[in-house]
Amino acid sequence: MLKTLIIKIILKLTIYQFNRIPQLIFKYDSWNCVPFIQRKYAVDIVRYLKQNKDMESVIDIGCGTGDIIRRLPFKKKYGYDKHINVIRGLHFFSFFLNKGPPIITNQFNFSVDKLTGKYDAIIIIDFTQNIEPTILKETINYYFKNNLRKNGVIITDTFYNDPDRKYSHDIINLIKYKHTIDEISNTDNGRVKVYSIKKI
Repeated sequence: MLKTLIIKIILKLTIYQFNRIPQLIFKYDSWNCVPFIQRKYAVDIVRYLKQNKDMESVIDIGCGTGDIIRRLPFKKKYGYDKHINVIRGLHFFSFFLNKGPPIITNQFNFSVDKLTGKYDAIIIIDFTQNIEPTILKETINYYFKNNLRKNGVIITDTFYNDPDRKYSHDIINLIKYKHTIDEISNTDNGRVKVYSIKKI
């Protein structure tokens, strides 16, 4: 037990320091350095999407340095973020750690820019707590109607009773079109939940 704990601590410190080098070079926020294995929700999203064998295209809006999208074996992968510095970090990590085809990147502001194209999976994670509820609902419904293929999924998160987050969102009333909802991750003592919203 102690040996396993020591190995985990060493691994954590090693990975964190490796992540810190490009963060200092490209000058993006340090929270992007948190190792993938420490973010249960990210691990759960990758596991969930890998089970969907018929999906070919995925876009991660707010992709950061690409911890999620780099691990997905889809034929077409898109990583969009409003911060150009983290996109540069994504390119750095992708050179060593990307699975599958190259990730097509773009600087993109969720609240302002219009999304184009059709996707099997749209990931909107880790920033919804900063989006005003009516804007989030309007934008996600636009994506659901115009950018999501039939049987495709939108992956998004909600936050409950968390004083550190600006907004919480009601997942039940988020989508006005025909859909199903599955909870795929539950972290931080139930305060953070990740859902898959499927278009049917």
